[in-house]
Amino acid sequence: MSAAASPETNGWWLLQGRVQGCGLRPAAAHYARQHGIGGWICNTEAGVLLCVQAHPSSQQQLIDWLTNRFGGTAVSLPPPAPAPKNDGREAQQQPVAQDPAFEIRANSQVTHLEWQWLEAACRQLPAAIRPGPGVPRDLAICNECLLEVRNPTHRRSGYVLNSCVHCGPRYTVLSAMPWDRSRTALAVWPLCADCKEEYRLLQLRRGHAQIISCQGCGPRLWIRRKETAPQTLQELATLVMETATSAGDESRLVQYAAERLAAGAVIALQGIGGWQLVCDAGNSAAVCSLRTLKLRPHKPLAVMIPSAEFLETPLEPAALELLRSPVNPILLCHCRLRTPLAPEISEPLNSVGIFLPTTGLHDRLLQHLQRPLVVSSANLEDDPIMAEPEAVQSQFGTGVDLLLGHQRPILRPIDDSVVRVMAGRTSVLRLGRGLAPFPLPLTVNSPRAIVALGGQQKSSFAFAGDGRAVLGPHCGDLHSEAARERFVEQLEAALELYQLTPAVLVHDMHPDYFTSIWARSQKLPTIAVQHHHAHAAAALLEAQIEGPALAAAFDGAGYAPDGVIRGGEFLIASRTNCQPAASLLTFELPAAELAARTPWRSAVAVLQVAAPEWNARTVAEWIATRPSAHRSGPPPAEKEIHQLQQVLAVRNGPHCSSMGRLFDALACLILGIHTAGFEGAAAIQLEELAAAEDETPGSEQLPSTEFLQALLPIVETSPPTIDWRPLVRTILAAAEQGRAGQYLARIVHFAIAEAVVTVARRFPALPVALTGGCFQNRVLTERTAVRLQAAGHQCLLPGQIPINDAGLAAGQLTIAAAILESTLQT
Repeated sequence: MSAAASPETNGWWLLQGRVQGCGLRPAAAHYARQHGIGGWICNTEAGVLLCVQAHPSSQQQLIDWLTNRFGGTAVSLPPPAPAPKNDGREAQQQPVAQDPAFEIRANSQVTHLEWQWLEAACRQLPAAIRPGPGVPRDLAICNECLLEVRNPTHRRSGYVLNSCVHCGPRYTVLSAMPWDRSRTALAVWPLCADCKEEYRLLQLRRGHAQIISCQGCGPRLWIRRKETAPQTLQELATLVMETATSAGDESRLVQYAAERLAAGAVIALQGIGGWQLVCDAGNSAAVCSLRTLKLRPHKPLAVMIPSAEFLETPLEPAALELLRSPVNPILLCHCRLRTPLAPEISEPLNSVGIFLPTTGLHDRLLQHLQRPLVVSSANLEDDPIMAEPEAVQSQFGTGVDLLLGHQRPILRPIDDSVVRVMAGRTSVLRLGRGLAPFPLPLTVNSPRAIVALGGQQKSSFAFAGDGRAVLGPHCGDLHSEAARERFVEQLEAALELYQLTPAVLVHDMHPDYFTSIWARSQKLPTIAVQHHHAHAAAALLEAQIEGPALAAAFDGAGYAPDGVIRGGEFLIASRTNCQPAASLLTFELPAAELAARTPWRSAVAVLQVAAPEWNARTVAEWIATRPSAHRSGPPPAEKEIHQLQQVLAVRNGPHCSSMGRLFDALACLILGIHTAGFEGAAAIQLEELAAAEDETPGSEQLPSTEFLQALLPIVETSPPTIDWRPLVRTILAAAEQGRAGQYLARIVHFAIAEAVVTVARRFPALPVALTGGCFQNRVLTERTAVRLQAAGHQCLLPGQIPINDAGLAAGQLTIAAAILESTLQT
């Protein structure tokens, strides 16, 4: 940054990054007035524009204070040419400052000549400086606003949409940039006299806060509840609508909803990013009813707790900080609460996803009940979250007792974010409310807008153009028509918000993914990117290095041109290319997608290679005698296993090198988990077993490092092959000897970590990136990181870019940008 003004002239500055919707303008105005600095500040489509009338040192002092407090990047701009003296139109547009010292301008008050100058100045900025502000993200209700809602004497007592400059919706109520009330869903609600006074006082929390409101001037709470016929006590299909007209009405509606929840009902609730299904987390019947409504029989449900004090066991500091952060994510962790949860929430898993109240409405319900609530997206399994009450009512009908919503519309639906702590740092598993849209540390010099479409599961998109790069929010799996329509709608809405027109589309190399088919239908240039190269590139982008690096890409499946279902690969990867460094030994796996839900099929396929002498009866008896064999229905019959063995004996099925399916197979052989309610469920149970505390410490000492390394030896092929057969045979022998399941689970995780170290030793100069869905496994990730660091290798760990397929688009964008840049240079 540099100052370009004398004491007699204005200095012009542009602040870029995530500098809108965070209270920067009122803070700047308050600071400037306190220090005798004149000028004005305004949100624009290029960023936050400041005209500062002060000595250059005072200007720099203001800019430094703002960037230290709010982040972002500040650049000085050359002054605009003076307006012609005879231009009456311009003179009329000049704003009249309420305070001559320093003012906040509305976007509409920037003159025509100033807009022309700003556009020209931005075109002259260096390519490394990204023009444009970051789109503001949604924030959970802050403690100050929460206390006001709870305070019976405060004028906003019980007002469930309470917010200030530090909290509340942003992205979900935004119609266009820059961030101003007139461009939000609150535009149709003028401020009352009291709110106007709060808005005017810049030193207070609501000074120039764009989305504030109160019971007197803001959106109202409403309810649609079942009507009961007094004569028959039968519930009718229609819902009775009631809109609150006073604070007392709103309190009554919330009280009624809380009473229905306490009675075991399932209700639909309007959240920040979409509608939610809510029930008492301690009521098994209610939880089962909610699961039936969502058609979600197995996948764990998120639990909202009244406060962090509701935890019976303390969280590690990093996890507690995440739980309490304004981002308000769902935190995956092992914890016990003061009141027991219904086992149907997450069994057979021990971990649970918890989060704190997102809005005043959530808090009011929790304060009434004083126990946790299941709070899950209002959708069918894998479909997009619903944003309109009519859609909720149409889909769930009288399956819910009531709909409790408000008049503020949701303009941009978004799911909750999901995170966990691994190796002492935040790892984002789902990029949603509070985190998305996520600015990527990618400088794109190409004048063409690039759009990356991600994959098929855990889909998201990313785009770069006009100097900006962004990873969009989680869009879900693209198996249903509804999910595909929402994906395209969100992509088009995001491009419109950022005012970008795509010129190049990037997609996964798999020809049958919806994103690949859609890309080819758009009559634009396309770039196909190999699945695991995209994973590797996302890890490089997270670490902000160009490469090369050794990437351990472990997941369920990734398309490769040779027809092998890849998923356990080591790549030497940069942002422009990759080459194989090693791979798991392949095994035949017919119907790989089916195998993701039936781990016994993977177990049979693995045994066909590692223990071909095992016949169908032996396999069936083995699985049936494992400790978890009868938790999810009867184990596979001998006949089913025999039929699969016959198919495998022909040796003409697709080959697989998937670490995800190998984990499934080992979970089946150790625990007997033969059926998985969702992909990865068996591997998660194996991870939890490995992470569990020792019941009898010292009784099951792990073998030496040399022994672990021998379980996954490297066979010198081209590229080298990691042979997992000794691991499988050792696990079978140890189980026959009666070794504890926890010991076997740890052997699996620690041996795989040693295999990563063994391959890394072949490339001592390269950092090692851990990428792919398998590295959502905390035991595997942390053990691998510790062993790599002990061996002297730099380890690139999961972070803000999701490690699973939700991060594919970021990697695709990185690769395409590098390819296009190299093309332009040549």
